[in-house]
Amino acid sequence: MRIIILHFLLLICPGQHTFAQTNETDNLRKLKQPKLSLSMEIETELKKIMEEYRNKPNTEETWASIRNEAENLLYTYYKKKKLIGNKPSEAYFIKIGLQTMTAADIKANRKVLNVGFSEYKPAEFMLITIETQPMRKAEN
Repeated sequence: MRIIILHFLLLICPGQHTFAQTNETDNLRKLKQPKLSLSMEIETELKKIMEEYRNKPNTEETWASIRNEAENLLYTYYKKKKLIGNKPSEAYFIKIGLQTMTAADIKANRKVLNVGFSEYKPAEFMLITIETQPMRKAEN
């Protein structure tokens, strides 16, 4: 009878250790999953902003409008403490216009938006580049 009990205890101990490791792995996975979703959410929202301006002229005024909308979006995430930083400039940056486009891009009405945002540490940015090209009119 004693041998069976010892054998039973030996079987449970490794199982508990394995269970603890599984829970630890699951916890790490859960911690990283929302960050991935946040990145995808921000990228989706930025693509919507760029899509609104796809066929607008490639001018300083258009760039300022895109920059303002992107700023509002990222500042909202910063205020909700989803982006890390003591001040907004440590939490994100936005570049569009002559900083991101060549003369050929501007002439072709191609817009390029570069955004960086910090999810884990201040001033360590995840980078997203979004380009739009004007829609071509279908030929009849």
